[in-house]
Amino acid sequence: MPNQQLIDYIKQAQTAKQTEEQIRTALLNAGWPEKDVNDALASLFSTAQLTIVNTSKFNKPIIIVTFLVTVLFIVSGGFAYYFYVYKPAQQEQVKAEPQEQSQINQVAEELFIEDCGVSRIFAGD
Repeated sequence: MPNQQLIDYIKQAQTAKQTEEQIRTALLNAGWPEKDVNDALASLFSTAQLTIVNTSKFNKPIIIVTFLVTVLFIVSGGFAYYFYVYKPAQQEQVKAEPQEQSQINQVAEELFIEDCGVSRIFAGD
């Protein structure tokens, strides 16, 4: 088991945002045996890495569920827009077309009649 003084120092150094290499260099320069330093660092850094791995496994399902809920929300919004906004507007346009078409036919008829009358005048009728 690593020396408790080393473990306490390493924890304080980690809190001070020192890297593993900076901590190792400081301890070796202070005269600690390399084996003791390596054992203490290995015990603390391997525990930290296990914690990170476990946390990432826990976050994976949350990320997937959040993504799926977001996609479902966007798709349902698209369907709602289509059925409640776009489709009714298209149906109103179809209902309005016969009236517009009859107006176009009337104008075309009037223009045709006028055109025929003008052409008869030039033709000498």
